[in-house]
Amino acid sequence: FRAQEGLPPDRVVNASRLFGDELEPHVFQQFHHPDTNLILVLSNRIKSEKSVGLADAGSFWHSDVSYKPAPAKATLLYAVEVPNAGGDTLFCDLTAAYEGLSDGLKRNLEGKYAWHDYAKARPEMFTIGGVQRVPECRHPCVRINPLSGRKAVYMNPAYTVRIDGMTKDESDALMAEVFAHCLQDTYRMRYKWRAGDMVVW
Repeated sequence: FRAQEGLPPDRVVNASRLFGDELEPHVFQQFHHPDTNLILVLSNRIKSEKSVGLADAGSFWHSDVSYKPAPAKATLLYAVEVPNAGGDTLFCDLTAAYEGLSDGLKRNLEGKYAWHDYAKARPEMFTIGGVQRVPECRHPCVRINPLSGRKAVYMNPAYTVRIDGMTKDESDALMAEVFAHCLQDTYRMRYKWRAGDMVVW
């Protein structure tokens, strides 16, 4: 949704509720918006020698909140300020990626579960105050969308730590093969931000 400049925090929260009533605060409490804990501030600005927001909010491939037993139904980002260059967001279509897997890889993933841990990507963030440690949780490696019935890969390099029932070497090798397949350019989309953009996925 383009050209939504100047929305106050309550309007952003209300827009989020259009996609699901149950909103949840992010675990990094130190970066909550001062008006509401339902907004996480992403920013590389510094004020009074303190970070205004979470500066590195996704320079690695991840699936939002896969590290919780009930992952987010949707995520909403609202751009107040954007850089003159860079700062694009890349999305990966894991449904198309699943459909493009070889039959052998599909068989290797079918019925398997993987463990997800937020601390895998950001261990340093859990050593400071105001952060709620999230225990590991397990999800199927392939999930079925309840609305479309289509299958999608549900593993990501940032948070997926291991696959059940495999040795570490086997698990690491299978994950590396799946990630290399999923992150091909053919499954990617690049979003170029403008101030006032609201993006929901």
